[in-house]
Amino acid sequence: MAKGRKKLPTKIKIAKGTFQKCREIQHVEFPVIAEIPPPPKELDGVGEEIYFTITKWLQDRRILQEVGMPSIVSYCFLISRHLKAERMLREEGDVIEGKDGPKQNPWHRISIDAQAAANRIAPEFGLTPSSQTKILNSLSNLADKTDEFFD
Repeated sequence: MAKGRKKLPTKIKIAKGTFQKCREIQHVEFPVIAEIPPPPKELDGVGEEIYFTITKWLQDRRILQEVGMPSIVSYCFLISRHLKAERMLREEGDVIEGKDGPKQNPWHRISIDAQAAANRIAPEFGLTPSSQTKILNSLSNLADKTDEFFD
């Protein structure tokens, strides 16, 4: 059963010019993080690189929030796991010898599962081309509306 579209925050609706008072949704505003917190010790080197890349990108756009940090960390773990599984597949091959003959390497399933889970988190932070466009357009529209308000 499809869930339908995700609800847009009121600020974005105002920026787009589609806001209707009768459909207003009350959203909790979370504070933006001024400094990037250190990554969890459990992240490996690849995960740390991903962590700093993503958090820096979000901070530069003033959308890095404490409430999103657990999901960002999960994304970093998942991408790191996916890349590790891909390295193992290159070393061992897609097919390995099992006790009943050749079988698919278990790293194949690990890679697919990690990538699929990461792909479900990525749009929440604008980490896919389409979601990035939506976020950047919304931020740009919001800035334009704010400029018009103060002019």
